Amino acid sequence: MGVEYVFDYSSATVIDDIVAALKGKGEMAGIFSAIGKPETLIQCAAVIQRLEGRQHVATVRPPGFPAVENWPEGVEISNNASSHMNSEMSGAVWGAWLEAALRDGSMKCRPKYEVVGKGLEAVQMRWI
Repeated sequence: MGVEYVFDYSSATVIDDIVAALKGKGEMAGIFSAIGKPETLIQCAAVIQRLEGRQHVATVRPPGFPAVENWPEGVEISNNASSHMNSEMSGAVWGAWLEAALRDGSMKCRPKYEVVGKGLEAVQMRWI
């Protein structure tokens, strides 16, 4: 996947550490939180506020959950849940963009696949 940085989310300086690593790298399109916990979303908002670019946090937090308290003014938040599967956005991302990105190599399937046998009976062989 080309990981450049790893951060300890429980570090007292994680926000400063991420900002320092990304500062000057250009305009950000936003931040994606795959966790969706309120504390994590607030940390993401604190990071994006200190960087250049779109002030946006996208998350897997499902629609209908209570709003995150003390959400900073000026930072957008959106969810990327299955309710979007039949929307115009899902077609653009999962259809047009992803297919082209996989083809041109700008998006890679990871982790790499591992062939462990033949047929469905081999599915669990890796863990035996």
